[in-house]
Amino acid sequence: MSYLSFVLVICTHIIFTRSFSTAQPNGCSAESGKFTTNSTYSKNLDQILSTLPSNGSQNGGFYNTTIGQHPDKVYALALCRGDVAPGNCFDCLNSSIKGIIKQCPSQNEAIFWGPAISSSTCMLRYSNHYFFSFMEVIPSISVPNPNDIISSSQDQFNETFHMLMEILMKNASSGSKFATGTMNFTDSEKIYGLVQCTPDISGNDCRICLQGAMVELSECCGQKQGGRILRPSCIAWFELSLFYDSSSIDTRSLTPFDPPSTTGFAPPAATRNKENSRTSRTIIIAVVSTVAFFVVSIACGILYTKKAKLNRSGMRNDSELKSLQFTLSAVKAATNNFHDDKRLGQGGFGSVYKVLDQTGELLNGQEIAVKRLSAHSSQVATWLQSMHYMGNSQGVRSPSKLCMEKLERRNG
Repeated sequence: MSYLSFVLVICTHIIFTRSFSTAQPNGCSAESGKFTTNSTYSKNLDQILSTLPSNGSQNGGFYNTTIGQHPDKVYALALCRGDVAPGNCFDCLNSSIKGIIKQCPSQNEAIFWGPAISSSTCMLRYSNHYFFSFMEVIPSISVPNPNDIISSSQDQFNETFHMLMEILMKNASSGSKFATGTMNFTDSEKIYGLVQCTPDISGNDCRICLQGAMVELSECCGQKQGGRILRPSCIAWFELSLFYDSSSIDTRSLTPFDPPSTTGFAPPAATRNKENSRTSRTIIIAVVSTVAFFVVSIACGILYTKKAKLNRSGMRNDSELKSLQFTLSAVKAATNNFHDDKRLGQGGFGSVYKVLDQTGELLNGQEIAVKRLSAHSSQVATWLQSMHYMGNSQGVRSPSKLCMEKLERRNG
């Protein structure tokens, strides 16, 4: 088994066998430390929080910004749900500021879905490290509806739920990072769905975040009449009643199966003789056969092209993976033994180091990024899931790659 296959198997096993949390309070991070009252960081935080309601509500419901200099630099982000009007967005963010200050009075990092976890119409987040454009899935909070699905409708519900959320995930990740829709699972009952990603992450990261959220949503709420998963980079939500403002967005009613398209041909007129009737039928059969032939030929061509591309892509991935296997000593040398001068930032998993490989041992003198896993981090699965995408993140110039032979934990 190849190294990549091994990593994928381990990640899949951990992700799908983990127990999912139930509803819990908004999060204050203990890993990033605390600030003191009237410190420079405290003053920067107060100043940046005061700007979020107006800027967030006036910029389409999304705004991120920074203030100050390291080590007192503050990064902040505000996001309102895509169906929330500007006035309500302002009120939600303003209430969330009060809530996050009360709940996390001295933490360097916190996230708050407000104005209360029961409504979750906006998200407020700040930190002392750079997190923009990074897909982050922890904390992941589940909020199930207390009411159960009627058992006689469970099978229809399950099938319709997965189809609806799959469609919404594709629509959001390929477009504006926000999608809503409805789908009937009985003649009189509908499922209403909503998904959203922070606009600063890529479409591919949005899809990955929502896929994980939907697995958790199915686990926590698959037998409930509703539920949501709240993550720093995305949310997934469904209910059996309308819970979003459909008047402010284009909400489509989706159908599980599109009816088969048929081409109707008018029968010969009664006044036509038998010869004309046979001629009409012959023309119809010839046209249909020709169209069917071309459709089948085009479909075969598309399948052949896709298969060829997948084969070439697999060969390239294997080649690139082999080129990214380096010794730990080479990584230490390139980072000056993970010296603080080389550190780019601090995340929930550990420190990120940005260096220029002057020895030429790693990537022929190119610029690289290395993440060192913290000894206190229990988030190995999520780190493995996200580490492949670090190479395209902001803050490291292209070309850059994340390379690691083994996970080194700190001893302190």
